[in-house]
This record gives sequence, C-alpha cells and structure tokens, in this order.
Amino acid sequence: PARPLWEALESAATIKLWSAELSAAVEADPGAAARPFATPAGWKPGVGARVRLRPGLGERALGEKEGLRAGELATVAKVHDDGDVNLKRNGEELGGVFGFKPADLAHGFDGWLPLHAAAYLALEALSLLLEANPAAAATADAGGQYPFELLPSGASDDTATLLFEASGKPARPLW
Repeated sequence: PARPLWEALESAATIKLWSAELSAAVEADPGAAARPFATPAGWKPGVGARVRLRPGLGERALGEKEGLRAGELATVAKVHDDGDVNLKRNGEELGGVFGFKPADLAHGFDGWLPLHAAAYLALEALSLLLEANPAAAATADAGGQYPFELLPSGASDDTATLLFEASGKPARPLW
C-alpha cells in the first residue's frame, strides 16, 4: 500500500522521494493534494525534521530568535537529552550552545499544501502535485508566499517557470 502523501513528502527531507511513490500516494488519496498539512498531535522535532518558529514567537525581538526569523525553515541537526534542539539553515548552525526549546518550534510544513512542500524541497516530481491540484500554484501560504517563491536558489529554471506560469502572476524576474 502507498504511504500517505504527507508522510512521503516529510520523508523527502532525509531520503530521495521517487516519482512513483508520490504518484501512488496521490492515486491512493486524490484529495490529499488539496489538503493542507496539519501537524500530528504529539509531534516533536527529530533529527532531519523541517521546522520554523511557532506562530507568534518570531514577532518578538524583531521577528527573530537565535538567528531564525519568523517564517524561515530550518532543519533539526541535533536533539539533546533534555529535548532541546540545534538547527541548521543553509549550512549555518542556529541556536547557540543551548539550542531551541521544542515548544518554540512548529513543523515546517504546517498549513502548507503539498505543492508548497514539494517546491521548497525542489522535488523532481513536483509536476505530479501541480497536475493533481493546479489551484495550489496560485495559493499563498500563511506567510503570503506562493510555491514558486519557496523554491531554493538551486532549483531548475524549468521548474521555476512551470510554477510561476501556473500561478497566473504577472511576468517578472524569478530570482
């Protein structure tokens, strides 16, 4: 049986996600491509998890805590015995010696549609999600970002163009 779509996308943080697996997840639950991710009850950040500051936390101290700005995603690099975590963003360690409290963090994909997560991860199979839910390309996340704006700088021009054109936004330089 196919893994649920969000489970497959979440695993893409640490393993390569194949188009066939993503296709099977969408086929098993066609409506999944249109449902925003909701963090499971009891979720705790583990090594490799994508996280961001819990909503409301980043608005204090000029929208930043220990080098992480509101809305920015980072990856859990280490979980200490007391549960505190150290993060990395673009190869840079965040959080200093003491790290972040798990209560300060939310799942990085929380509230995102699958296309937003696939764009952020620059998945080759992104077009499968776009086909399953074309309206997602024109849907901004809670921070006002469209999927094309979540692409990493190393994403292909073809992928960026595909998402940008699907969004229906007026032409402008992507980078």
